[in-house]
Amino acid sequence: MWRCSTLLHKGSLTALLRDVIRCTQPCGIPLGDVEIKAKEHFLSLSNGEQEEFPLALKKALLEANDAHYIDGAKLYPCNWERVVQSIAVEMPCEGLTEKGLVDRILEFEPRFNMESASLGEPLSEWMARRFPHIILVSRSASTGVPVYRPVRGKLPEEVECIANALQLLGREKLPVYTDFALIAPLLPATVCPTRGNWVAFLERGSVQCHFDLDVDVHIRLSPNSIPSTVCVDGTTVELARVNEVLAANGLSDSTCSLKVFRRAEDPVWSQDDIVLPSFLEPEHAIGAAIASLGARSCMRIYILCGDSAVERYKTGLLDLLRSAETDVRIFTPCNAGFTDGAISSGVDRREKTVGKS
Repeated sequence: MWRCSTLLHKGSLTALLRDVIRCTQPCGIPLGDVEIKAKEHFLSLSNGEQEEFPLALKKALLEANDAHYIDGAKLYPCNWERVVQSIAVEMPCEGLTEKGLVDRILEFEPRFNMESASLGEPLSEWMARRFPHIILVSRSASTGVPVYRPVRGKLPEEVECIANALQLLGREKLPVYTDFALIAPLLPATVCPTRGNWVAFLERGSVQCHFDLDVDVHIRLSPNSIPSTVCVDGTTVELARVNEVLAANGLSDSTCSLKVFRRAEDPVWSQDDIVLPSFLEPEHAIGAAIASLGARSCMRIYILCGDSAVERYKTGLLDLLRSAETDVRIFTPCNAGFTDGAISSGVDRREKTVGKS
């Protein structure tokens, strides 16, 4: 009978507190005023003992802490359901630490202060008891600190797998960026893209919806791509066909620089054209330009000239074509392959063709 009476008192006090909170202005109410009203109500009940009041009030405040919080000597009303819902919407999938969650709460309730026991119980216990349908509370496997994650519907498999990998890596201090090279080995084979196409994987809408991506691009020349220079004899080649000829022979703009040697009266290719004086033949100017580059084993040099000029280039550039320190190849708009001219001179070198090595 006594226990039933105590439960009645607590329930009545909780109802009274909710009525008081409902009528309280946002600026709050002194906690002393709340205690006076609650004590009068408590003592008016049957079997109400004055010495039982502090414990009963404490329990009632705890039962009603989904509608208020305490800061110092004042009680402030708060629609915690709305606040927690708003925070959950903006939460990253990986969750927040307690400090991160408190920072979000302060955006809505600047007076909220964990130091003053605003809720009457630890934040993690309060959240797990009050709003398990909005925010899940777990603990970091590495540090044991609470981690708060939003409750959402079933996530896509790749999102779940990335979130699990982040948890295994102990990335509880979020939001921070994690090198994807650390995450990839922790993903199951069912979500790994074919041929390691991770860029397409990270560009999926489901991944970008739940994670912030920071791209750090590194570029290097492919081992199969050799930087090349093409010297064009503008006196014997129709410049309008140069791009067509280069494409037909597999020369890429990304690894190929172009130099056009022409007379003043020839069509202009660009402002960087090398205009030859009347006394200088194109093959001599091109030969001098190649020789000025020095011995560069990592560079391949092509000479594009007309069919009628091939023999002149083989004769005029004989030393360069024979040299083992330079890789010089001659081709024309009409042939699909390349010749280095040394074959006709008796030098034992393989015929060179453009293509993937």
